Amino acid sequence: MQIALDKKENTELKACGKKTKELFTSGITCNALLVLESMGVLQLLAEKNRLSEEHEIIRTRNALVINAALKALCRSGLLDQRSEKDITIYTLTDFGRDVLNHIGSFTLWFGGYRNFLANQVQIAMSAKNVLSEEHTDGAAVARSSALLGRQCVDAEVTNFISEINPKGRVCDLGCGDGSRLIRICKMTQTTGLGIDFSEGAILEALAQPQTQKKKVKFEKADVIKLNEQMPDVDIFMQAFLSHHFLPDSLCCEVFQHYKEIFPSARYCLLLDTIDEEQDYLGPEIFYPGFEYIHSLRGVKPRSYSKIIELFDIAGFSIEKEVKLPIPNSYFWGLKINR
Repeated sequence: MQIALDKKENTELKACGKKTKELFTSGITCNALLVLESMGVLQLLAEKNRLSEEHEIIRTRNALVINAALKALCRSGLLDQRSEKDITIYTLTDFGRDVLNHIGSFTLWFGGYRNFLANQVQIAMSAKNVLSEEHTDGAAVARSSALLGRQCVDAEVTNFISEINPKGRVCDLGCGDGSRLIRICKMTQTTGLGIDFSEGAILEALAQPQTQKKKVKFEKADVIKLNEQMPDVDIFMQAFLSHHFLPDSLCCEVFQHYKEIFPSARYCLLLDTIDEEQDYLGPEIFYPGFEYIHSLRGVKPRSYSKIIELFDIAGFSIEKEVKLPIPNSYFWGLKINR
């Protein structure tokens, strides 16, 4: 009996040891993914499924770092490595392709907010948040958010806008790189205005080739401090921003302010992530990053019931609600009551 128990304990210890190794390796892999994504290596792997160590993208950069990053992905099972005529060839595994399908979550939380992660101990030791929004990489957040949007969000937004038939301008508050707004305006043949606080995001938006056609304009501004009315706006939308409007009284004030700034708007399209509806502590994509990074920024998301209550106070009626593929996240098509 004791021998059987000893064997079981030994098996469990080995399993725990394996998980510990996997955890450590995964941490390094997340950082390696950022390096390879920023250099275009992941895009090449996604397109070609293989990469030679002799490829120009490696030879013309810091080959030592890139090869170390590729090796980290091999250790985690994202890539296979083999030799062909003394040249190392990396090929994407099924696991690796699944990770690339979710790369937006990695680049958003590990890349866009890397300064918060680099200072997380200092933040935890401080009685208050020691970093500001200026420490966010706005361009990285814009690119990652656009990628996540195309995968999980944009279809719901564009479908709803098609249903309500825009009668004026569409304004995107917190527009990021502007790609969603550009697609909406192209689809509905309307004009658009994108506003974002981040200079990096606005530069990404202005670099979009479609912005030169004068149908869509972009401005750098704080969306809660807009002071000029825009009566030509029929629909305004805001993605994953309202949880930053704290306390609740400020959020109500912002919603009411939007109604004043857009006096003719019929609809508000809102997307946001709420506090976990169930206390799930298992592995998950996106939400662990959302929860941890926002704790570093001093933000706790609202509950579902609270955001619905704020809509009611602001005079917004829910015409459509969709639970998004992003964990704990929703799209609301809100009719503006005046």
